[in-house]
This record gives sequence, C-alpha cells and structure tokens, in this order.
Amino acid sequence: MKGWALIAALCSLWPIVQGQVPVFRSGVDAVRIDVSVMNGVRPVTGLTAANFVVTDAGVAQVVERVEVDTVPLNIMLVLDTSGSMNGDRLTDLMGASRRLVEALKPVDSAALKTFNEPAELIARVTC
Repeated sequence: MKGWALIAALCSLWPIVQGQVPVFRSGVDAVRIDVSVMNGVRPVTGLTAANFVVTDAGVAQVVERVEVDTVPLNIMLVLDTSGSMNGDRLTDLMGASRRLVEALKPVDSAALKTFNEPAELIARVTC
C-alpha cells in the first residue's frame, strides 16, 4: 500500500520535475461595497442601484442590487450625576436614557458610565 502512495505522490510532482508550473486561475463574481448615505445626520432611504455609479480604473461597473442592512448599535451612555443635575434635570436625563435603552433592538447593546466631577477626555474615538 505504501508503494502505491509513493507512486501517486511522485506522479503528482511529475509536471514540476518536467519544468511545468501548474496554473491556477481565479475570478470574482461580485464585490460588496459598504456605503452609508446621509443627509446631515439622517440616513437617506429609498435608494436603488440606479442611484449609484461605481467605477474601476475609470470604467463604469454594473451595480446589480442595493441591500439595506441594519448594523447593531453599541451605545455607551456617559451621564453626569453631579449636584448640577439635581431635580428635574436628573429626572429628565434618566427618563431620556431609559427611553433610548427601551428603543434598542435585541441585537443592540448599551453600557452606562456615570460621573459626578469634571470629566476628562483621555482619547478621541477612532474609526
């Protein structure tokens, strides 16, 4: 049995021994392009493939379809709970935060950080 495996391995190497290099071909049937279209802070809805022009090396490509995907939200609430937020201000802040969290979908997530003294920005958000 070992002899047959050796013969099969040698046969598979024969084109290389002969100086022939196997040629592998590949292709791409589709390319996904993620796009966000905004009008100020509001997303533009109702767009179709006809609303987009995609070029590759200056040559227009066919846009076959446009899909609307929803991206899960990851929210970090950072709330001021210092004495300046006493009374109605704190009540309103808590109510607005609660409504925001209740509006999230099951795939979304939220975290809460509170502070009661001046906050310092250590690092800006990077994208």
